[in-house]
Amino acid sequence: MSKYQGLRTDLLAIAWAFAAILLGLSLGAAPVLAEEGHGRRHGPPSTEKMLVRWQTSLDLTDAQVAELEPMLERHRQERRTIMEPYMEQGREGMRQSREVMKPLREQHRAELASILSEDQMAQLDANRQAARERMKERYRQHRRRSSEEQATTEQS
Repeated sequence: MSKYQGLRTDLLAIAWAFAAILLGLSLGAAPVLAEEGHGRRHGPPSTEKMLVRWQTSLDLTDAQVAELEPMLERHRQERRTIMEPYMEQGREGMRQSREVMKPLREQHRAELASILSEDQMAQLDANRQAARERMKERYRQHRRRSSEEQATTEQS
């Protein structure tokens, strides 16, 4: 395998990971994943796993869980339906999907705000921001390792 095929494979893996993280962030799921020490994942967590995590991080009531469960599952289906046509288009498709998904994310956020308290929404926002920061740092580390590996390969 040439070094360019390896680089292409790495870039594709990063693109897919980024897409999965963006989907998870749309509902604030990623912060808890990092806390649990998960490495590579395939797709966003299930609705049940998200609710368990949110029960802890947002201190949800049983009534909130009962309202959130069908709503989160519906959100998942809506995102999947919208994202599917873009998944095979690579980086440009992901860029386009972000624009298409923006109104849906805003709608989902409004629906969440109708169930969660102001404090819970603030905590959810803080969790999302922390997840973004962790994602950026992991990306920086990956880029650094990739650069070091490429320099080592070129020296050989």
